[in-house]
Parts: sequence; structure tokens; C-alpha cells
Amino acid sequence: ALSKAFPDFRRWQVSFASDDLECIKEQEFTEEHPIYLSADSTVELETINLNSTLVIGGLVDRNRNKGVSLRRAEELGLKTGKFPLSKYISLKSSTILSTVHAFELLVRFREENSWPRAIEKVIPERKIAL
Repeated sequence: ALSKAFPDFRRWQVSFASDDLECIKEQEFTEEHPIYLSADSTVELETINLNSTLVIGGLVDRNRNKGVSLRRAEELGLKTGKFPLSKYISLKSSTILSTVHAFELLVRFREENSWPRAIEKVIPERKIAL
């Protein structure tokens, strides 16, 4: 799905991994500690340091396992954060995004340096409350 939305994404400084969060915690980071993105986090990301390592989790835990990935990240001492969606848009349901939408939102924020413009370009109309 990424190659459709972003044909040249392989040229970016992005790494894809299927490691457990413990492996991420053990890595050496030169700038800032990684930030685990979770819709359950209480920390809204107003801006993003270009040197930050952002972890987009693949576990959807909105129902039966609500908050599992957030608790795991916190247990490991990882910083967490979430997109400031509710500040700029009203959604019909959950603020949980697909991995592709989360990735695209980061890319658009980087291009626009504006959450409202990035959100407008990424969030599907079907999710927006009128």
C-alpha cells in the first residue's frame, strides 16, 4: 500500500522492522529517544523533531485489548505520543489510524509543517463527522 501512495518512499530515511518493542529500547539513538505513536497516549505531538525516531505500532488494540501497546511502551520506558487529531478535526469514531494513514500523516506533516493541512490531506472523508 505504501508504494501506491508514495512511489518513491524507498529513497526516504525510513526503516521498517518487525522487532518487539524491547529491541527498539535496546538500540542506540544519537538524538532523541524513540517516540511510540499510540492513539491512547496522553501526549499530543504539536511538532516533530526531524531527528526523532517515531515508532508506528501495528497492533490495533481498541476493543478487547485496549491500551495494551501503550502500557507495553510505558513499561519499557519509551516516550509515547499521539497525533493532535481532536484539536483540528471531529471524527465519527475512533482516532486510531491505519498504519498507512499514520505514515502518510507524518509525511504530509513534514511537507506542510502544519497539522491542519496534513490532516486535511490524509484523513478520509468517511471518518470525518459533519
